[in-house]
Amino acid sequence: MLWIQVFFYSSMIAILFYLTSRISFRELRHALLPVFYDQYWFMSKYLVLAAFAPFLAKIPQNISRQQFRIFLTILLFVNLIPYGNLFSGQNDILWFITLFFTGNYIRLYTPFSRLRQHFGKIYLAICAAVCIIFMSKALKHGHETATYIPLYNGFTYFSSVFLFLWVTTVKLPDNRLMNTVSRFSPYALGVYLLHDNIHVRNYI
Repeated sequence: MLWIQVFFYSSMIAILFYLTSRISFRELRHALLPVFYDQYWFMSKYLVLAAFAPFLAKIPQNISRQQFRIFLTILLFVNLIPYGNLFSGQNDILWFITLFFTGNYIRLYTPFSRLRQHFGKIYLAICAAVCIIFMSKALKHGHETATYIPLYNGFTYFSSVFLFLWVTTVKLPDNRLMNTVSRFSPYALGVYLLHDNIHVRNYI
């Protein structure tokens, strides 16, 4: 079903752009094979991960918690500093697999349970640290600051983990607002496939 949605948005948008002479036939051909030509980098990797997921999910079932922790530590070691840019990357399937096992570990063992009451504070503290570092570097280096905070230095990963853990501690009310959000949430993928389309992106 995911592949069908990706194909639908990619092909329909490309056909529209082709009929209005905004893209070439070569670009149209690429759009008709969106996963093969990586039209949506996230969905291309996610679909590959989904194909591997049933087999990857068997690994935690056959190892102990300690072994799982060591395995996840190794994955993080090759994905974050100092090897993040060497072995992995935001578009790399190894990074997606690492996130898969991170979520799996959280689901099975709920790490940092003793800090449950402080998940939100830790998340905000990491964000504040990033802001302080970024601003201090901005005052010193100006426009070159963006290169200081790479995607794989750990800030993004650990802030995301604690944000996720924080959300799991929040009990959402069962009211009309939450029901409305739940009703519209399945359409979020369509919004992504529309606005992050390689051709639409240039016009937004």
